Amino acid sequence: MQMGVMYEESMGPDDGTPVWLFLSYDALIVLMSVVGVVCVLATVKPRGPRAPSWLVRVPLWIGCAVLTMRGEPGLVENVTTATGLTPHGLLGMEKEAVDTGSRDFWKTMVINAYFFLGAVLLVPATVLSRRSRRQSEGDAKGGCSAAR
Repeated sequence: MQMGVMYEESMGPDDGTPVWLFLSYDALIVLMSVVGVVCVLATVKPRGPRAPSWLVRVPLWIGCAVLTMRGEPGLVENVTTATGLTPHGLLGMEKEAVDTGSRDFWKTMVINAYFFLGAVLLVPATVLSRRSRRQSEGDAKGGCSAAR
């Protein structure tokens, strides 16, 4: 949300991107987060009207993919840079060694760890929600799904 509130700082001095495009991107990220929360809550809701399973599963699997693709490579790069294995970044594209004592480096490390943690928590929750939904559907039909 910092991007939407302090967008001039986030955009940088010579970005050239129209402000409306930048703020639209930020709004999309917020919308995706809200949809993710609603879908996760829908997997743990014990009773009441349920959304069709595909309407919950598809956004959850997309969220799993996005969090995994964003969190793992970023965190691997941060850890290898912080330990000195890749002082010029994982691909070696930085001209100078990355300053691992800077605020920006550790801010990036926290953000990447946050995405990684999201993947670590969402992937098993998505898999388990599918299993529990199948089991509850089997129980509702009068049989135990474990016995099948």
